[in-house]
This record gives sequence, structure tokens and C-alpha cells, in this order.
Amino acid sequence: MPQDESFERRVAEQHRLLDGMFAEVLEAVCAGAEASARARAAFARLREALEVHFDQEERLHYPAVGALSPGRADAVAAIVRAHDGFRAQLAEIHASLASARRDEAERRLRALIEEFVAHEAAEEGLLASLDREIAAGSSAARSSSARLRARFSRSRYDRRHTPSPGR
Repeated sequence: MPQDESFERRVAEQHRLLDGMFAEVLEAVCAGAEASARARAAFARLREALEVHFDQEERLHYPAVGALSPGRADAVAAIVRAHDGFRAQLAEIHASLASARRDEAERRLRALIEEFVAHEAAEEGLLASLDREIAAGSSAARSSSARLRARFSRSRYDRRHTPSPGR
């Protein structure tokens, strides 16, 4: 990630990729029984991408936020708790798809999408405020931020879930 790119912008880009994957799964689920294999495959890709995204945030990004801004600990904890709730919802959707309960899978998926969109907004707001704080802060904070951004840019998420040309 370029040094001048914000944490918020980077996470927002990942969120937009995930939003596209959610749309793909919802389309396949809504297509009916004839698309059940496509729905299960799209869901498996989404679930893997979400797990990588959550892991990246929990192990890399939010520890960095805590180091740069200890006053945001409660907000970070709430975001991480939400990840656990999303994992539970993903398991329920998986079970619905596996047992061909398409209507239930669609209902659960729509609920997950609604909650995830709100979660994305909360994360992006938190990170935007951190970016503003860093921009206004000391050179030491900016130097620390630059090191964290360089580490963040080499994450597994970027290597595994950035669409390649022709995909």
C-alpha cells in the first residue's frame, strides 16, 4: 500500500470486494434450486474471504489501532465481537444451503448483509478518524503508521483476494 493511502481507504476497498461477493451469493441463492451448486460454491468463496478479512483485522489491523490509539479499545472490541457473530451467521447459512433450505438461507443471508453493511460503516468511520488523528499528529505517530501500513500491505488478504486481470 502506498504510504499516502489511508487505513480507511484500504479497508473500504476490501469491503467493496466483499460486497460484490455478497451480491454474487445472493443472486445465486435467489435463482432457485437449479442454481444450488452455484450458490454453495459462491458462498464457500465468500466465507473464506470473510475469514481471511476478519483474521487480518483481528491479528494485524486492530492491534495497530490499539497501539496508535488506546482510547479506541472499546470500539475495537465491539468490532471484533461482531466478527464472532458473523461467523455464527455464516455457519447457519452454510447449514441452510447444505440442507437445501433455500428460503431460510436467503433470509439469513439478507440479515447478514444488512448487519455487515452497518459493520463496514462503523469500521470505516473508526479508521477514518484514526487516519485524521495520525495526519494531525506527531512525526513519530506518522512514522509508526507508515511501518504499520507497509506491514498491512503485505497481508494474506491482499495476496489471496485481490482479483487478477481476467477474473
